Amino acid sequence: MNNTKKYIISFLLPLFVFVFVSATGSGKVKDSGYYVKLKLKESLKYGMLEKGQSIKLYRALWGKDILIDSSIIKNNVIFSGDSLLKEGEYTIKDKNGTNLVEFMVSSKGYLNESYKLSYYKANIGKKKNAEPDRIHHLTGNIENAYFTDLQNIAANNFNNNASLQQLKKEIDSICNKVSAECNGTLLQYLCDYSFSPKGSAKEIADNFPFSDERVINTRFGKLTVDNILKRTEANANDVLLYFINGMISRSSEKLKPYLIANIFYHFQEPSIMGQEEIAVTLAKDYFENGKIAWPYEEGSYIPKSFILMNEQSLIGKKAPELNMADTSDNYVSLYSSNSEFTIIYFYTNDCITCKIETPKLVKFMNHYIGKPVSVYAVYTGSNKEEWIKYINDNFTCENINVKWINVYDPEIISNFPLLYGVVSTPKLFLIDKNKTIIGRRLSTENLKQLLYIQNYTSKENDIR
Repeated sequence: MNNTKKYIISFLLPLFVFVFVSATGSGKVKDSGYYVKLKLKESLKYGMLEKGQSIKLYRALWGKDILIDSSIIKNNVIFSGDSLLKEGEYTIKDKNGTNLVEFMVSSKGYLNESYKLSYYKANIGKKKNAEPDRIHHLTGNIENAYFTDLQNIAANNFNNNASLQQLKKEIDSICNKVSAECNGTLLQYLCDYSFSPKGSAKEIADNFPFSDERVINTRFGKLTVDNILKRTEANANDVLLYFINGMISRSSEKLKPYLIANIFYHFQEPSIMGQEEIAVTLAKDYFENGKIAWPYEEGSYIPKSFILMNEQSLIGKKAPELNMADTSDNYVSLYSSNSEFTIIYFYTNDCITCKIETPKLVKFMNHYIGKPVSVYAVYTGSNKEEWIKYINDNFTCENINVKWINVYDPEIISNFPLLYGVVSTPKLFLIDKNKTIIGRRLSTENLKQLLYIQNYTSKENDIR
C-alpha cells in the first residue's frame, strides 16, 4: 500500500466510524433520556387503533396518573426525550384511556424499551380501542420483561376464566424469578405486596419499604396501604391510631404527606361507624397545624373542612344543642327530650334519598318495641308550606313509645349544618338519655341494629 492510500484511509476511517456509529446507534451507550417504542402493525391492520390518534404516557403518583408525554400514531408510536424519567410506574394509554402497556423505571439512566401489541382474533372488529390481549416485550431490561409477563398472565387468565388458584400459581412463578433476578426493584415490591402478599397485615406494614421514595410514583404503594387498612379496620380506634402512627413514623419525609392523606381519605367515609374520629385526628395532628403539607394541588381545604364539619358530632361526644321552631313557631330544644334515646333525623322534601329513607324510618318507629324514643326530625329546607305538607303526608306514627318532634330552622340560626356536618340529606344520629352521641350517619337498618343492642344492654344492666 503506497503512502497516498495510507493517508486517505487514515483520514476517512475515523469519519466512517463516526457515521456508522451514529447511524446504527452502537458505540457509546446513551446515558440520559428515554426511548419507548410501540410497534402497532397488527393494531393498525385490524383497526384496533388508527393512524393519527393521540397516545399518552403517564407516570403514577400514589394512585393518580400524571401526564408525562404524548405522541401521534404513525406506523408506530415513539416516546422519547433527553431528560431522565423519574423512578416509578408508567402506563401508555390510547385516546380513550385504555391501558396499552405498563412498565417500571427502578433506577436512573437511559431507558430503551420496545413492545408489540396483539389481540385475540375473536375480538378483532368487535372491540375497538380494546385492551391488547397480549403484550410482547421486544427489547429492554429484564424487570420490564417480567412485568410484561405478569400483565399477560392477568389478561389471559381473565379472558379464559381461569381459576384463582391457577392465576396465583402462575403469578407466584414469575414473582419468584423477580425476587431472584430483580432484587430491590419496584417490580419486586409489586410482587411482594400486591401480586402475592405474604403474611399478616401487620407483617406487610412492618416490612413495606415506606422509606423508599420511589413508591410515591406508583399505584401499588397506595393499593398496599388500602389493603393494610382494610385488613385491620376491625380494631378499636386507639389501636388503629397506634398502628397508623407506626407506619407514618417509618415513612420517608417525602412519602409522609401521601401516606397520611391516603389514610385520611380511607377513614373519611369509613365502613365502620365511628372511625371518622381517625380522619379528624390525622387532619388535626398533621394538616391543620401545617406540620405536613397537603400533597396535591387540589383539595388542600379538605382536611380543615372535615374537622370543622365532624369534630363536634363524633361518637362519644355530647350532642351539640339544637333549638328550633316547630310548626306553631314554638321553639323546642333537643335537650328537652327526656326519652331513653333520641333520634336526630335531618331531611328535606325534595331529596330523592329521603323519599326512600323516610318511609323506612316511619315504619320502623311504628313497629318499634323498646325503651322510649324521641324523633327530633329536622327539616333542612325553608318553605314552611311544603314542610307541613310533607309532615302530613309522611310522618304518621302511632307508637306510644315514640315521641315525634318536627322542627325547622330556615335562617340556620342554630348552625346545624356545621355542628352535625349536614351537607346533604338524609342524616341520622342516635343519642342516649345523657345526650351523648352513640350513633352517627346511620341508615334505618343500622338504627334498628343499634337500638336492639342498646335495649338489650340496658336490660342486662337492669338485671345486674
